Amino acid sequence: MADLMKDDIIQPIIDYAAPKIQEDNNPKDIYIGLLSLGAIVIGPNKRTLTQKFSDALSVLFNLLEHRNGKIRETTGWLISLLGSECPDLFDRENVFKELVGIILNLLVKDEKTGSQLCIFLSNFSKNIQP
Repeated sequence: MADLMKDDIIQPIIDYAAPKIQEDNNPKDIYIGLLSLGAIVIGPNKRTLTQKFSDALSVLFNLLEHRNGKIRETTGWLISLLGSECPDLFDRENVFKELVGIILNLLVKDEKTGSQLCIFLSNFSKNIQP
C-alpha cells in the first residue's frame, strides 16, 4: 500500500500508530503500532520519512528496553528496516552513539533483539556515505 500511496500514507499511519506505541500501553497495541510503522517504510520519499521518524527515535529506543520480548524484537526489526531505508535518520553522532550503547547492552540481555539490531548495523553501514 505504501508503494502505491507514497507520501500520502505517512501522516495517517503516524497519527494511528503514535498513541499506540507509548510504553505504558498494552503490548498488543504497541505491537500493532510498530507493525503499522514498519509497513510504511518502503515506498514513500526517504527524506520525508526521515523527518517524520526523527521525532519517534526516543520512543523507539525506550521500547528496546520494554518488559515484553516481542515488543523489543519488533522494535529492533523496525529500527533495522529504518537503518536500511532511512540511514540519515541515524547519521548523527549522538543518535548513533546512543543506539550502539543500547545494542551492546541488548547483545548480552536479549539475543533476539540484539540480532535484529546487528542487522541494523549491517544495513546502516551499507547505506552511509563515507
